[in-house]
Amino acid sequence: MKRDLWRIIIYASIGTVALFLVVLYGLSGVTPETATKVSYAAAAEVGGECYDCHSEATPGITEQYAHSKHVTRGVSCLDCHTAEVDNAAVIEHKGEEMVAQPTPQNCAQCHQAEVAQFDASNHSARSWYAVAGAEDFTQEQLEKYQLVDENGNPKNNGKPNVVATYEGKESIELGCKKCHEIGKVREDGSVGNCSKCHIGHEFSVEQVRKPETCGQCHMGPDHPQIEIYEESPHGVMYHDSGESWNWDAAPGTLTAKDMEAPTCATCHMSAFGGAPGTHNVGERLKWNLTPKISSQREDWQSKRANMVSVCASCHNENFTSEHFEKADKLVGIADENVKEGQDLMAELESEGLITSEPFDHPIDFTMFELWHHEGRRARFGGMMGGPDYVQWHGIYDQKKHLTEMEEMAEELRNKSAEQNSQ
Repeated sequence: MKRDLWRIIIYASIGTVALFLVVLYGLSGVTPETATKVSYAAAAEVGGECYDCHSEATPGITEQYAHSKHVTRGVSCLDCHTAEVDNAAVIEHKGEEMVAQPTPQNCAQCHQAEVAQFDASNHSARSWYAVAGAEDFTQEQLEKYQLVDENGNPKNNGKPNVVATYEGKESIELGCKKCHEIGKVREDGSVGNCSKCHIGHEFSVEQVRKPETCGQCHMGPDHPQIEIYEESPHGVMYHDSGESWNWDAAPGTLTAKDMEAPTCATCHMSAFGGAPGTHNVGERLKWNLTPKISSQREDWQSKRANMVSVCASCHNENFTSEHFEKADKLVGIADENVKEGQDLMAELESEGLITSEPFDHPIDFTMFELWHHEGRRARFGGMMGGPDYVQWHGIYDQKKHLTEMEEMAEELRNKSAEQNSQ
């Protein structure tokens, strides 16, 4: 009898809720069948003729746009695709002058602070210079982005890095440049490509908060941040419970209640803990870990304090201090291994056994990997909690390559002695 009574109460409650929803939809002019079409209707209204045409020509783009916050805020297609200044990228399309790919100058109409922060980061001009050299930059831009030496000449004689130079422009078009174009010089004078991270036309905060977005470039033998993250406790928690996290939390409101563990964006960009939000991914980093020998960043104390304030949302002070103390020491160990290799290379060059040209001898490749691959991997692994990259992909490989370099040096010296004795 009691069970039947409870069943009657439950069914009555469900019926009441259903009746309420029917009345609500009826009063608002929206039915359950049309509720899902509201965003499409708004997108059609805001997007206008662009939306109508592209719904047929490129429906994937309009589908993304219909789900974007740009629609809810009345941002039309032409608001983003109309050039701010005359430039070579302007095209005529259906009677309108526009740019096919918006530039940071377009984005700055609404996101001025974010564009300025990005402009000051290593994702900006310095990223593109590494693979393109000075040819795309004006002298004014070179000076603005600190890409000149003490004499005002372009760094590295205006050439891209040694890999890009060695492989050639055509070979890196679909490789290095695809990631480094995040800092490409644009036709309107601005620098950068926001769509490298904000992919597509949805511009969802969820997308840029997920580590896979950063991992499309921060991966591989020389900067395996995504692989390190995945083996870290943070990455394990993300894969275990990330589906239930509140990815759409409004910027500036994100807390540990929304995410039980950090992603790349949480640590490096999001307003989280005591750190303000930023599009300058170096604002919380003490070290520049990418060169041959690591260097401390300007004002590194405040940058480290920013990172620690993020960590404090989950970790106590003792844990965080101990972690960074050990990681800082590891940076020094990896750097010492690189210095040992550099000293050996300098000896061989002074003895006339190798040249100063890059990749001119097998030992050059070994030396390159010693710092560009293994040195970086160990440093990144230490900072991000990736033990395998500290150990087997890092310090161990460095020691192994140093042994191989010593053997190659001995062979070069023996060969030279034989030739001189003849």
